[in-house]
Amino acid sequence: MRLYHTAGPNEVMIITGGSTRTITDPDGKQRKVGYRIKVGGGAMIVPWLESVSILPLDVFTVKLKVERVFSANSVVVSAEGQAQVKIKGDEPSIHVAAEHFLGQGAAAIEAVAREVVEGYMRAVLGTRSVEEIVTNQAAMAKEVISAAAGDLTGMGLAVLSFSFKEITDEEGFITALAEPRIAQVKRDAIIAKADAEKDALVKTALMKQEGDVIKLRTEAEVLKATSAFEMKRAAQQAEVNEERAKADVSYDLERYKLTQDLKMQEAEVQLIEKRKAIEIQEQEIIRRERELEATVKRPADAHNYQGRIEAELEAYRKELDGKGKAAWVKVEGEAEASAIRAKGEAEADA
Repeated sequence: MRLYHTAGPNEVMIITGGSTRTITDPDGKQRKVGYRIKVGGGAMIVPWLESVSILPLDVFTVKLKVERVFSANSVVVSAEGQAQVKIKGDEPSIHVAAEHFLGQGAAAIEAVAREVVEGYMRAVLGTRSVEEIVTNQAAMAKEVISAAAGDLTGMGLAVLSFSFKEITDEEGFITALAEPRIAQVKRDAIIAKADAEKDALVKTALMKQEGDVIKLRTEAEVLKATSAFEMKRAAQQAEVNEERAKADVSYDLERYKLTQDLKMQEAEVQLIEKRKAIEIQEQEIIRRERELEATVKRPADAHNYQGRIEAELEAYRKELDGKGKAAWVKVEGEAEASAIRAKGEAEADA
């Protein structure tokens, strides 16, 4: 025989036997009982003196049905519903429930709860007209719970919730009452659908209009940005072209200056060459004069020969002087003309 017994969190151990204990009922009265309780957990059992029974604390769904109930306006109605019932968790309620349902199982709890709640369903339906029954089911459900709570509490039970599932009548009175409402609902649904479609069309048109406006605005902004970009690029290109033109002009001017400098240098070289040629010719004259002095010895012929030679030399010297001076004048003239022309062109370009 086990000495230690356990119970789940949704169970109560009822340990009978052993010494008596004093308990307090829900109405405040005290009395002695020959058992003890343990909600969940475990407890030691005295062998052969005590025994253990389990009382469930589960929530039970109880299906309910009442038939042929006369309403306040004498219409016969039937109703179906469901309730959630359980043993209350406080110690006094557990004592009461144990004395009523211990050893009978969940079926006994459901049966008792069904009888009580169905009785109050009949009572509440009998005080209402059919119109009230159809329209005030939530209020009737609260009334059923409130009315049944007193009886069930006396048995350690509690109704956690209750609701009507279906209410019918034998003559179709409820259906007739519902038809205008159904027609109204259908009409409202058709109107609501038409309004929704109209709103959808209006919203679609507005959204399309807004989309077109946004599209046009975006295109305008893109065009504006493109125009600004093109203008900026054109301005930059103009600056580049201006700098390039300046560079080209500077290059051409520098090249022209170099060309003129080269021409002036060439003129100076030519002038130097002319000078060298004149110096060579003068040296040749001096050489001939010396040769004449060294080679002519006869006095008779020397005077004539010397006169003739001197005349020829003088003529030749004059000829060379004339050619040299003409060449020099020509070179100097060309150099001065080139310098003047270069200076004028440079001033014109500036």
